Amino acid sequence: MFFLAQDFVLYFLLVYVKYGLIDARGIACL
Repeated sequence: MFFLAQDFVLYFLLVYVKYGLIDARGIACL
């Protein structure tokens, strides 16, 4: 399947937020 880069990034942002890997400021907490 074809994924736009933007959609790919948005998908990972949703995953990170879901699992609490990004704090309230949207900064990666890895």
